[in-house]
Amino acid sequence: MAKRNLPGSDRIRHSHFFFPVVFLLIFGCSSKEASRVVFQPRNDSAPVKIAVVPFQRVIPDDTAKTVRCPLTGIIYRSCASAPAAEKILEKTFLSKMARYERNLIPMDRVEGIYRRISSDSFKTAPREVLLKVGRELKADYVIAGYLFCFRERQGYSYSVEKPALVSFGIYMIRTNDGVLAWKGVFDKAQRSLLEDVFQLSSFIREKGRWVPAGELLDEGVDDVLRTFPEIH
Repeated sequence: MAKRNLPGSDRIRHSHFFFPVVFLLIFGCSSKEASRVVFQPRNDSAPVKIAVVPFQRVIPDDTAKTVRCPLTGIIYRSCASAPAAEKILEKTFLSKMARYERNLIPMDRVEGIYRRISSDSFKTAPREVLLKVGRELKADYVIAGYLFCFRERQGYSYSVEKPALVSFGIYMIRTNDGVLAWKGVFDKAQRSLLEDVFQLSSFIREKGRWVPAGELLDEGVDDVLRTFPEIH
C-alpha cells in the first residue's frame, strides 16, 4: 500500500494496485476552502457585471514543492504543471459559469485590456492590476484564477505509480473597494480507500478508478462553485 510523504511533497514510493471493493480508490488528501459572499445591492436595475481575466499558471522554482499565491500570499503545494494547463482550468471554469452569461463581460475584451494594463504595470501588485482592469471595464467584480499544480497520473485507471494531483485558487475582487468578495481553493490528490476511508462519496462517484488530472480538475471546479453566490 502506498505511503504519502509529508504535506508539500508529491512523491509516491510504491505503485497502487486494484483490490476488491474495500481496497478500491477514493479521493483523499483534499484541502478545500471557500467563503460565501452577499453582493451589495446596486443603485440601479442593471445586472452585476463581472470581468474574468486570463488565468495564470504559477511556476515553482526548480526544487520547490510549494508556491505563493500572487494575490493572497498564501502558500500551496505545487508541481511542474503541463504546458497551458491554466487554460484548461480557465475553459472549465467559464463553461460552468454559462448560467451567468449576461453578467460576464466578453472575454476577448477583458483580455485585451488586462494584457495592456498588466504590461504597463509590471511592478504593480496583482490586486491593483485587477482593480484597474475592473474599473476601466466598469465591472462590479473581477475574477482571477491561479493554477498551482496540474500533475497527470502515472499509470492506468486500475494501477498507478503516481496519482493525479490538482491545486488551484479562484478569487473574486470587488472593484469599488478591492475587497476579496469570494474565493474557491482546491488542492487534491487521489488516495486508496485504505488510506482514507472517510472519502466514500468520492469513491462511489469515480467508480473506484484512478482518474486523470482533467477529471480531477473538473471535480474541483464543481466543488468551489458550490459556494459561488447567486448573481442578478
